[in-house]
Amino acid sequence: MTSDASGWDELERVGADSDPSAILEAARTDLKALADRVEERLSADPALRLLVSIDYGGPIGPHLLVRVGDRPEPVMITDRVLVRALERGVRPLELLAYAIAAPLPLDPGWRPRRIGHATPPNEEQARNHQRIFRNTGAYEQVDRALTRGRDVLVVGPHGSGRSALIGTIARRLGNLPYQQRRGIIWLNLTDPADGPESIVMALLEAERHEGYVVVVEGLQANLPVLDALFQFITRLRAEFGLRVQVLASGWRSVADLLGRDGSFALTQIRVDARATIDVMLRESIPSAVERAKIRPLLVDDVHLAARAIDIYKRTGKVPTEVQLGVEFTKPDASGEERHALYFLACLGYFGLALPEKEAARFGDGVVERLHKDDLVHRTDGAYAIAPRRRAKIVLRHALNNWSGDLRDEDAPESIVWQHLQEGGERLIRATLSQIELVVSPEELRPESLSLLAAWERSEQLGDWLERRTRDDPRWGNNLGSAVFAAIALTRLNRESQWLSIAEPIRGHWRYDDPEKRVLDYVGEHTTDFADFDEIAVRMRIEDELSGRAGHPTGIPWDKFDREHAYRNWALGLLLCLEGTAPSESRDEQRIEQLLKLAERAAEPDGSFYPARVPWVTARIVIGLLHAELSPQDNPTIMKACKWLLSLVTKKERPAEGEPPETSSWWRGGTGSWNRDEATTAMCLTALILAGFGEREQVATALTWLRGREPQWCKTDHEIDLAQVVETLAAADEPFDSYLRELLDRTLQELDSEPAERPEEQLRTAFLAAQLSEIVRQTVHNEFLRLLRDVMKPGVATPETPAAEPVVESPSTGPVAEPVAEGPCGLLPAQLESWQEACLMLSQKLTEQISGRQSVDAPTVQRGLKEKLAQRDRYFRLRERLTARAPATVLVELNQLGLLVCGQTWPPLPFPDRYCDDDAP
Repeated sequence: MTSDASGWDELERVGADSDPSAILEAARTDLKALADRVEERLSADPALRLLVSIDYGGPIGPHLLVRVGDRPEPVMITDRVLVRALERGVRPLELLAYAIAAPLPLDPGWRPRRIGHATPPNEEQARNHQRIFRNTGAYEQVDRALTRGRDVLVVGPHGSGRSALIGTIARRLGNLPYQQRRGIIWLNLTDPADGPESIVMALLEAERHEGYVVVVEGLQANLPVLDALFQFITRLRAEFGLRVQVLASGWRSVADLLGRDGSFALTQIRVDARATIDVMLRESIPSAVERAKIRPLLVDDVHLAARAIDIYKRTGKVPTEVQLGVEFTKPDASGEERHALYFLACLGYFGLALPEKEAARFGDGVVERLHKDDLVHRTDGAYAIAPRRRAKIVLRHALNNWSGDLRDEDAPESIVWQHLQEGGERLIRATLSQIELVVSPEELRPESLSLLAAWERSEQLGDWLERRTRDDPRWGNNLGSAVFAAIALTRLNRESQWLSIAEPIRGHWRYDDPEKRVLDYVGEHTTDFADFDEIAVRMRIEDELSGRAGHPTGIPWDKFDREHAYRNWALGLLLCLEGTAPSESRDEQRIEQLLKLAERAAEPDGSFYPARVPWVTARIVIGLLHAELSPQDNPTIMKACKWLLSLVTKKERPAEGEPPETSSWWRGGTGSWNRDEATTAMCLTALILAGFGEREQVATALTWLRGREPQWCKTDHEIDLAQVVETLAAADEPFDSYLRELLDRTLQELDSEPAERPEEQLRTAFLAAQLSEIVRQTVHNEFLRLLRDVMKPGVATPETPAAEPVVESPSTGPVAEPVAEGPCGLLPAQLESWQEACLMLSQKLTEQISGRQSVDAPTVQRGLKEKLAQRDRYFRLRERLTARAPATVLVELNQLGLLVCGQTWPPLPFPDRYCDDDAP
């Protein structure tokens, strides 16, 4: 390696075998020369000025001290790290990027990896942004949010025009007059090497500005890097004193993922592809009739709209998907070109790109010729067919027309897996994490796919709950059992029996009096009250064991107010019940009354009586989180969580060799009734779900809880196990094996004789609620559909002849004239049209629901309830949308689409002959 290639002129000269002082001196000279070259090239102050010196002392031995910009603490680089960089071909600028981005000094064994270059879009991409961009209102929203100093996330699905919007904004900010101009640092996460080090490299080579905008395009493409990326941006502000804002783009589902812990707040602004397409069509096609013809083809893809409009202008006709397939390929393509297009289309289904260095695999200049023909795009050092819908059209065209050239190993899933293996660990993690976490651009997958095996066993649990509820909807007048059973039935999609459980509960409890600070009830106590008598007995025994010192909380058992504790516990259960109600049974007035009562019931310090028993407060917090639409804005939740954090118990006598106060937990406070493991798990779940998962107390308590596995895994400790599994799931800790164990144990004891254990009456219902709460997080049907749609896209049919005349029916919508012969049901192309329309309907419902969730007005909440019911209706119909779908399904789905989407709902093809008996 020559010195020009490495950048280590002096370091290479002295060699890796020199003594540490010589290595440090040589590296200091090289790094100073680098800083001088940057300043000379910029003819201005750099964003991060470097000052390099040598320190021969300190805990890590002799090292370079690199002062970076205004950061008070210097970066330390040892001679051994310098030698490793030289041996691994890491340039000076790259080493600085690694060292500055790392929160701790680099270890000599550190593994250097390729660093992506944070460069703005090239001229080709900029022209494409200008071609696509239309100002439909989102531009002003983004600009206003950035002006107010907020970080912004532009959300939208594939082809919605996110990149064009943020590209237009970034270009304007980078071209303002000097005093107002922002430095633009652009990351495209389709390159898995883009991350914190990429930002540092850009800053080291950029001139100083008053502020910087880090553009992060395509968050969904590399979910594992997001935490490190946003944590580093926070460090840039706090440690380096830089004014840095984020302008990102991604899917709505990824926005939900980022919002789980609340560690980095991003203002979400949705880009409306439909509005953009409507503007494009009005600008280019004067005829409303012709616009209506072309609109169903475009769905919500602005890039497809631009190309379809070009074809229309050129031919005067509305293009079909088959014509688009010809347009996006090359009629006279060579075998190598076809292979490359097909390969890139397979990758495009996952939003993946082919690095330029790998393009030679298809032959010299093949991919570049496709690029010149505008059949592939070049983005951030890689080639791609994008967006996803275009990749889908190319892939279908290939399967239709080039199938004779395809081999078994050319299956789309094989190509994608081969590409992932060649792309390395980061690309595999980025892609698999997206599949693992994201169902669609609009929906998150809340838990790992390994839980799919647990789903079938949870169905057995649902069957038992239904039978038990039919026998006794009041569950023996036991409030806990009834509430947990209702929650479980809802989570297991068995909502029909929820109301039979909820109605007696609603009739027994009163919470509509604004003067009351506790729940009130009609008639006698529920049978749960006897549990609080037993709790008092267990408290007395616990206090006697504590001796003269008394209970550690300072609250003796004889001061325990059973009635007060019982009503607060019931408050937490009622919040859980109403907060998890099926959409058609959700009562916003009841929820609002319960939220207000919880606010009044809280003690001044944020706890809920009794302070000796923290699981009561935790249960209410969990209930509030279920019921509250905006939990992060609820002061009752926040104050209660801070109280829980303040109550944590520290280990007073650590084991030999263990540092003091390394473990913490919450005491049950009720003797042997609730063990400390279950109490700690419930407190942790409440804190994590409320957004306090990053607190030190939470981390140390999780460590303690994991170390107590022999206790909570014991036979007859299934309630503890269930609590812990929920906590591990909330904390994103591995829990699959424990879940399977808990399912097996619970199913074995469903119809067995009850044993003598605490909380025996509510035991099985509670276990069912915990299990269903976790298992529901796998949306296995959607995952199977994802595999089918993405990895097995099928073969599109050629152009079909013109359909038979269609007549209008005032009651059912368009119905085809009966045809005596031919296959029944929807043809493949017709089914595709219905599936595309369903995508539009789903996105519209999601948008309408999200727009109402943050508004507390009763009228808006009534509208939200209606939209949730429409969404449930849509899911039921979508499950039955197949080629053999009955007429009732198609007619009802069409009516729902017209109701929700209005004039944007496309005219859809109905079958010539239905396969069911009720065909019109």
